[in-house]
Amino acid sequence: MASFNLPFFIDGTLNGQRYADFLSQQLPNLLEEVPLETRLQMWYQHGGCPAHNARVARTVLHEMFPEHWIGRGEHISWLARSPDLNPLDFFVGNVKEHCLQ
Repeated sequence: MASFNLPFFIDGTLNGQRYADFLSQQLPNLLEEVPLETRLQMWYQHGGCPAHNARVARTVLHEMFPEHWIGRGEHISWLARSPDLNPLDFFVGNVKEHCLQ
């Protein structure tokens, strides 16, 4: 995304309500530049943070990305430590390990 609104920071501690507010109020603005055809094929992935799994946040995700989001215990379950879903987590770790040798 080539947006001037990135990165987006949330004031205070992230909780379920703040995350739900971000999803419903800020994320649509960040996705405006993405063509509709692309948005219709997008999947939303988030991690195992408690705020991501709060009922209020999951409700918003069900409304915005019906059956197109990846999360713990949902339509597509979150696969923790999966290199397929988190390539950068594994890439950075491997680079760090290589550099420290």
